[in-house]
Amino acid sequence: MQDKVPDDLVERWIDGRPDGLGPEGESGPEPTEPQEPDGAGAPQDLTPYEPGTVIIKVKPGLDSTVMKLHEEGTKLLSYATRFQIQSPDDVKRATNDLVALKDLRQRITTTRKEWLDPINQAHSQVNDAFKLIAGPVDQADEVLRGKVLKYNQEQQELERQRKEAEELRRRAAELESGITQETGELFDEPTPLPSTLPTPQPAKKAYAEMGSLNTRKDRVWELVDFSKVPDDYKMLDTTKIGKVVRAGGTIEGIRVFEKDTLTVHSKKGA
Repeated sequence: MQDKVPDDLVERWIDGRPDGLGPEGESGPEPTEPQEPDGAGAPQDLTPYEPGTVIIKVKPGLDSTVMKLHEEGTKLLSYATRFQIQSPDDVKRATNDLVALKDLRQRITTTRKEWLDPINQAHSQVNDAFKLIAGPVDQADEVLRGKVLKYNQEQQELERQRKEAEELRRRAAELESGITQETGELFDEPTPLPSTLPTPQPAKKAYAEMGSLNTRKDRVWELVDFSKVPDDYKMLDTTKIGKVVRAGGTIEGIRVFEKDTLTVHSKKGA
């Protein structure tokens, strides 16, 4: 595999002569595996918890190795823009160029991973540690919020029952009044029955020494019948569709067709 575009080919790109890249080229050192940062694989147990230090490279635009990759890509772009394909030999030369581009893209990907792996590992370790630290806080918040909401729901149910009882007493009074007017019989003034239900005390708002609490109504949703949902709110599963199409299947409402795609392969040992 080519690790570096040969200097003589770089000169041809600059001169604008479409001579192709050719398979020959000096082989550079193989990309090194990213080193595991200090503290990698640290246990999740926080007792005891030893803070670690990780040295992380930033600003790849100031790194000479990264900038050489960028320079190679810029020269390739300039050459590809000027290159004209008018014969089978031109296609052959373009094939060599595409192989070199594939190799350059792979080296860029490898270098990017070498920069990002230590960052991602440290990021993951810090996130995991703080998830454990914040876990009791999140659980306590969830428990207290649930208890307040449950209390308010119970108070709302008491209020519903109280109104229902008042409505029953009102209807009974109307019925008694109607009987009196119809028969002329006198009834003593009915004594109001004391309510056996406690007075609801919902806590939609609460003010305390350290702050306040407010209950609001948020509009949320849940799926009831997918077939009735308008198409504007449905999303195609492109991954699943792609698997069916590549396997030779068809789907109603989907047009399956073929298009040309170039595949580039490097020669073994090149």
